[in-house]
Amino acid sequence: MRAHDAAELSDKPGDLRYLMRAMIDWPEDEGDAKKALDLFKKTSLAAELEEDAQKWRFLAWARSPQAPARMLLRSESGGTRIYSLERTGLWRELAHDTEA
Repeated sequence: MRAHDAAELSDKPGDLRYLMRAMIDWPEDEGDAKKALDLFKKTSLAAELEEDAQKWRFLAWARSPQAPARMLLRSESGGTRIYSLERTGLWRELAHDTEA
């Protein structure tokens, strides 16, 4: 198999590399923003998105791990999710649109 053949397979749903890909495109950030992303990454809400068949990417994310912190994500099909870190320390889903 040539090297570029392996790359071509990664976008095909039946390929193991496709199934193993991360379904959330996590932003690379530093400092307090990274701490906020790390907090969200540990939640069952993030795990649910990672298990989704669609790829999700962040449109906006909290710059601080302090409440209230918000995360806005969009799926490949245009669906959106908004999550908020409450003063209780728990993350809550504020909006869940499946399509644009």
